[in-house]
Amino acid sequence: MSTAILRKAGITVRRFLLAITICSSLISNSQRWYPDSMMRALTSAYGIKRVDITNAVSKFYWTQNYDSSVLYANRALGIAKELNYIAGEAEAFRNLGVTSIYKGLKEPEVKPFLDKAILLFKSLGDKKGMADTYNNFGSMWMNFQNYPYSLIFFD
Repeated sequence: MSTAILRKAGITVRRFLLAITICSSLISNSQRWYPDSMMRALTSAYGIKRVDITNAVSKFYWTQNYDSSVLYANRALGIAKELNYIAGEAEAFRNLGVTSIYKGLKEPEVKPFLDKAILLFKSLGDKKGMADTYNNFGSMWMNFQNYPYSLIFFD
């Protein structure tokens, strides 16, 4: 934005830069707050709630910290299997698949996770879980530049 436009709007450059600084500070603080609050919630959670929070932490790390995302997805998967919590297992497999997509892994390393997730979501009749996983399949095929398959799954 040019200085002339800011002056015309009655905003000084210093005020504009201060507003930008405050907004970016609030955004970065809220991003730090989320994992911190989830970790606090995780320490006191048990059972199904622990699986759901662990999966949420895994999802938070999808694009920024692959190792952490895989770690939490595997933890969620282990707890969900112990509890026979099929929805938690399905979400953990989906997390592993999506993390693998973002990590840039190839189809043979990604597809089995998403295949397992879709089977589990179908067994539960979980339409949202199925839709989310089909969307992830679409992203996977798009990343592999197989656009016809990608469109099928996005559709």
